[in-house]
Amino acid sequence: MRKKMKILVSIEDEFGNEEIQPVTIEADVPDYKEFENFRQGFDVYERAVLRARKEATEEATERYMEGMSKKKAMMRMNELEEK
Repeated sequence: MRKKMKILVSIEDEFGNEEIQPVTIEADVPDYKEFENFRQGFDVYERAVLRARKEATEEATERYMEGMSKKKAMMRMNELEEK
């Protein structure tokens, strides 16, 4: 029987306001009963977790950078309008 792990990544400012929409990634992880020894089970578990973590952080970083680009563009437009 497989288990599910959810990894949630959010980026917040110092006041706790979200800078991006949180990213949630689900990963299937093995049930400890599926394996005869700890080392084999942990290896499968760790690989699934590392893939999910990589996917979640890449998506969160992409969202954050897109938001920063939009803010910078708006700041430039406002500067040009003021001149």
